[in-house]
Amino acid sequence: MHSKQGFKTTITKYFTSEIEEKMLYLNEELTLLMVISGQIELILLDQYVVLKKGEIYLLNKNEVMSVFPSSKNQVLSVSLNITPEKWMNCRFKQPSPLTISSEKIYQEIIKCLLYKEHPQYLLKLLLRNQIIFIEKTMRGDGSPFTDFIEILEYINKNYMEEHCLEKLVEHFMLDKYTLFQNFRKSTGFSIQIYLREVRLFYSVCLLKKTNAKIMDIALDTGFSSLRAFNKSFKDKFDLPPLSFRKQHKLCQKNSENEFELEQVEQFLERKIDQTS
Repeated sequence: MHSKQGFKTTITKYFTSEIEEKMLYLNEELTLLMVISGQIELILLDQYVVLKKGEIYLLNKNEVMSVFPSSKNQVLSVSLNITPEKWMNCRFKQPSPLTISSEKIYQEIIKCLLYKEHPQYLLKLLLRNQIIFIEKTMRGDGSPFTDFIEILEYINKNYMEEHCLEKLVEHFMLDKYTLFQNFRKSTGFSIQIYLREVRLFYSVCLLKKTNAKIMDIALDTGFSSLRAFNKSFKDKFDLPPLSFRKQHKLCQKNSENEFELEQVEQFLERKIDQTS
């Protein structure tokens, strides 16, 4: 979460659960609550809040509250960490619950939670968008970027095109500078970084699941050359694609050390944090 005051937040963990009734509960982390189904009631020291389906609320660290759920509910809890150290104990004042910035983003979040094959780095990116949306709303900085989810969908479907970003600008018929700036404001990092992360994610899938030549994988995932692919891959994973494939095959022989795709997503998530 970027701010004029000079601090930012990163997502440390997230999980869904059914909230049960709790009296005088101490919230130990800065937490974003997002109601997926049902509703919950929060009684804070100076505020009464009802959170319904599709609404989000930011809970302060060390905030004492009581929680009263509806009979059935599902809540996504996202833990946040603030840097630098001097901002660790700062407090936020959110006057009322906010509706998730768009119905499309809400539906994409649900897909990420329901379907295991949905890339989890996408969920983290969507959550970051909501964090930035909350901060902008608190500061009165205007409405969210409405084309955000459409741009994600376009890149996820067309990442293999070498000139993906140029075609994206033509597709949305928007000024390139405005589109790129709005994307950065909505995510905390550039559209070029997101495209590269998606390409690397799918290149890892091909390295693991096929015997395709490294050159073919580079071109099939949208890199302009083998050299560009090798450099981007080594910058992220600290080893070239061929060595990565050999390591994966070696690990497959030892089930205790198998290199799962989840670990690849963790690389992507860390990159999102580093650039946020």
